[in-house]
Amino acid sequence: MGKPLSEMTLEELWQPFPIQLSEHKADWAVWYREERDKLMHLLGENIARIDHIGATSVDGLIDIEDLRQ
Repeated sequence: MGKPLSEMTLEELWQPFPIQLSEHKADWAVWYREERDKLMHLLGENIARIDHIGATSVDGLIDIEDLRQ
């Protein structure tokens, strides 16, 4: 078994959890709500908070093309 996530460096974390930039997709809000509801059902009161995060989770917040230049 490998290191606990809490002991991994950012470089080590990027291997199993790579950062991927893409344009905003309106479906993400729907997918987030579906996944949140599944997790809330499974974990119930054992979960304090679930958030949809990331600059591209908000339409128009950043322009991916600007970042690629």
